[in-house]
Amino acid sequence: MRKPEIIFYHSKEKEKKLLNELSDIGDIYSFSLDQPLPAGIFIRKQSLIVMYDSSRDGKGMQTLKAIRRQLPNQPLILILKHPNTNYLMEALTCKVTNFFTCPVEKEDVMAAISFHLDQLKPSLSERFRSWFNSFKDRLINPGKNKASATSAIGELNNLEILALAPSTILPFLGKEPDQENTYDISVQFFGRLQIKIRGKAVPDMKGKKNASVLAYLLLHHHRSVHRDVLTDRFWSEVGSSSAKNSLNVAIHNIRKILARVLKDQEVILYKNGSYCINPQLEIITDVEKFTYYWKKGRDLEASQGLHHALHAYNRAIGFYQEEFLENLRYEDWCESERANLREIYLFILNRLSAYFLEQENYYACINVCKKMLSTDECLEEAHRKLMKCYYSLGLMDMASKQYFKCKKVLAEELELQASQITVDLFEKMQSGAAVN
Repeated sequence: MRKPEIIFYHSKEKEKKLLNELSDIGDIYSFSLDQPLPAGIFIRKQSLIVMYDSSRDGKGMQTLKAIRRQLPNQPLILILKHPNTNYLMEALTCKVTNFFTCPVEKEDVMAAISFHLDQLKPSLSERFRSWFNSFKDRLINPGKNKASATSAIGELNNLEILALAPSTILPFLGKEPDQENTYDISVQFFGRLQIKIRGKAVPDMKGKKNASVLAYLLLHHHRSVHRDVLTDRFWSEVGSSSAKNSLNVAIHNIRKILARVLKDQEVILYKNGSYCINPQLEIITDVEKFTYYWKKGRDLEASQGLHHALHAYNRAIGFYQEEFLENLRYEDWCESERANLREIYLFILNRLSAYFLEQENYYACINVCKKMLSTDECLEEAHRKLMKCYYSLGLMDMASKQYFKCKKVLAEELELQASQITVDLFEKMQSGAAVN
C-alpha cells in the first residue's frame, strides 16, 4: 500500500522538523519557499501540501500562488508567523484548506494534517490515529522522549485559525459521514448545480426548469414530493392539465440525462402520485454538510464556549463558496432557501469575527469582516469591527475611511444614518481614547 505524499515548503531549515514525526506514514518532499516545484515532478492524488512561512516579508506568497496554479485541487495547510492583510487575502483567493497564524496550538496543526491524511488515504486511518495518539502522549508527557514532537513544532502555541476551510465531509445526519466516494450521488448546491453519480459528473440539464425540478427533488431527497406540489411550484401560471404535462416532460428529460451516467437504476421514482429520489441510493449534499457543521458549532458554543466551536464553524463556511444555486437566480423557490443559508453563513462569520477580535487577531478579523461585507455591505457591526481592527493596528486613516464608507452605504442602500454606537466609536477614535 503506497503512502500519501507530503509536500513541505518551509522558510528555514530548522522548520523541517515539523514533519519528522510523519515520515513513517507519508513520503515527505521538502522544499524551501523560494524553490519552485520541480518541472515534471509527478504528484499523486494522495498528496498533502504544508507551507510554513516564518519570513517577515511574506516571501511565500508568490510560491503559494505558483503551487495553486500547478496543484489547484490538493489540500493545502498554510502556517504564517507574520501575517499581513495581503497575505491573508491571497490565501483566501488561493482557497487554502486550513490556515493557521502563529502562535498556534501544536495539536491543532497536527489534527489538520491527521484529518487530511486520513481523507487522502482511508486505509491508513487507524494506523495514523494510533501514531497520533502516541504523538499527543509525548506532547503531554515530554519527559518520556526528549526528542519529542514538542521541539518539532517549536514556537507554535495558542490557537489562531483563520476562517478558511473548503473541504468535503459530513451530511446533515447525527453522525460522521463516510468518505465522499462512498455515496452514490453527491450534489453541490452552492454556486452552480453540480451532480456526480458514483464519481461521474452528470451533464448539465438543458433548460432551467428541468434543472430546477431536479435540484428541488435532490434538496428534499429524504422525502416524497406530491406532483401537485411540483406543478403548483413550477407551473402555477398555467392550467392544471398543462402543468401536469409540463411536469411529465421535465421528469422524462431529467431521467434521460441521468440515465447517461447511471443505466442500471432509476434515480427518480413515482408512486401514489408522488415523486422521490430512489431511497436505495445514498446521497450527500453540500447544503447538508454546511448545515450539519453550523448546528454542531452552535451546540459546541452553547455547551463549551466559542473556542470549542471554531473548528465546526470553520468547516461549515468552507462549503459556502458561492450563494445557493447561482445559476437558478430567479427561481422563486430558491430565494427563501438562498436567504436562509445566507443568514446562517453571516451568523457563522459574525461569531468567528467576534472571536478573532477578542483574541486581538486583527488581521484574521479583518479578513472575516470583509467576507461579511462582500455578502451584505449594510452590516453595521462588521463595519465597526473593521474600524476597531484598523484603529488597534495604528491605522487611523483606514478606520476613518471605514466609518465614512459605512455611513455612505447605510444612507444610499437603506436611507438610514449610522447608529449612535458607531458615531460614538468614531469620536472615541478621533480623541485617541481606548476602544473595546
